[in-house]
Amino acid sequence: MASEPAAAPLAAVANDGVLPGQRALPPPLFEVLLRLPANALCRLRAVCPAWRSLTCDPLFVKAHSSRHPILAGFRRSTGEIQLADLLGDIVKRIHTVQVGNLDDLNTHLDLVSLTDTEGRLCVLNAATGAVSVLPANVAAEDESLGPAFFSTCKLGWVPSTGEYKVLRMHMYYPPNCKDFVQICSIATVDRGNETWRAIPSPSIPVAWHSKRAVVLGGVAYFLLGHYSNDDIELDRIASFDFATEEWRPAIRGPVSSLLANSEDSKVVHSEYYRECFRLAVLDGCLVVVHSYNIIRGRSSLNLWFLTKGIDEVQWTKRYSLPAPHAPWNPIGTDFHPVVVLDDGRTIVWVKRPTDLKAYDAKTCTWNYMDPIIQDYTAIGVHQGSLLREGLYAC
Repeated sequence: MASEPAAAPLAAVANDGVLPGQRALPPPLFEVLLRLPANALCRLRAVCPAWRSLTCDPLFVKAHSSRHPILAGFRRSTGEIQLADLLGDIVKRIHTVQVGNLDDLNTHLDLVSLTDTEGRLCVLNAATGAVSVLPANVAAEDESLGPAFFSTCKLGWVPSTGEYKVLRMHMYYPPNCKDFVQICSIATVDRGNETWRAIPSPSIPVAWHSKRAVVLGGVAYFLLGHYSNDDIELDRIASFDFATEEWRPAIRGPVSSLLANSEDSKVVHSEYYRECFRLAVLDGCLVVVHSYNIIRGRSSLNLWFLTKGIDEVQWTKRYSLPAPHAPWNPIGTDFHPVVVLDDGRTIVWVKRPTDLKAYDAKTCTWNYMDPIIQDYTAIGVHQGSLLREGLYAC
C-alpha cells in the first residue's frame, strides 16, 4: 500500500484561518466532511487533490478527532485491545501479551498501556500494532527489599524531549512495621533496553488504584492514599513531573477549598468519604470527580476542572450529573466519566455491570451506548487520530 503524503504544514493555513481546499468547498459541504467517520473520509481522499489536501491537514484532523472520539477498551475474553468509535464500529484489534490482574489502562498519543498489579507494563502502538512489555525487575538499589505485595506503573510522555518514561511504584511491608512504604523507580522507554533507576518516594503516601491516578501533559497526578494523615484532605492531589523526575508539592482539591473552616469539612477528612473522590482527564484538563448528595440510594457526580495551573490553583465545576440508579453502589464510585462530546453529552463508563452510558444534559436522561463497546474490563480515550495514523487503508 502506498504511503500517505505528508500532511500540509500549519503554515499553509491562510491568514484568515481557512484550511487548504476549504475555499473550493461550499460551507455546508465542509461541515458534512467533518461529520463523516474516518473510514468514509479515507475513501473520499481519492475524489480530488483538494479534498485530500483538506482531510490531511493537521487542523482538519484535530477538528475531526474532537467530533469523533475513539475508545480504547480491553476485553479480557479475547485478550485484545479494541479501538472502537461511538457507533460501535471496531476500528482495530490488537492482541496483547498475557497480563495478570489488570490494574489500569492509559492512553498517550498513539500508545495504549496496560498495567497489572505485579507492576508489569504492556505498551501497544495503535498505529503499527507493535506490542512490548517492560521488564518487571526493580532498581538495583531496591533489590534487598524482596517481593512487593502490590505494584503499579504509570506511562508518561515528556513534551520537551518526546521521550516516554514509566513511573513504577512498589508497596512493601517492612519487617516489624505495621504500615507499608512506597518505593519508586523510573525508566525511559528504550525498545527493551530499559533500566530502572531509584527515585525518592512521595512525602505523603498516594493512592495507586485505577481512577485515583491519571497522567496529563507529562505529569502524573495522585489522590492521597488510605494511610495519609487524618489532617490532610481526601481530595488533596500529589503530582510527579516526568521531565524533572521529581515530586511536586501537593495541591488542595476543589471540595476542601470550598469547605475550609466549615462544619461540612468532614466530607474531605472522614475515611467514609474517601471513595467519593476520583480523578479523570476531560477536554485536556485535570478533573476531580466527586460523588455526593446521597439520597435514597442515589448520588450525583460533580466534575471539577482545574482551570488554572499548579502554581495558581483554581477549580471550576462545569458539570453535575445524576448518577444512574445502582443499589449496589449508592455513592456512585462505579461511574467514571470518559469523554464530553461536542453536543454536550457526557459518556460515562459503568464498572458494574460493565457498559457505557451517555448523559444528555438537555433532556436530563441516560441512554445506553452500542452493546459492541460494552463489556470492557478497562477503558480509555484514544488520543491519536484515525486520519493521521493510517489505521484505515487510506
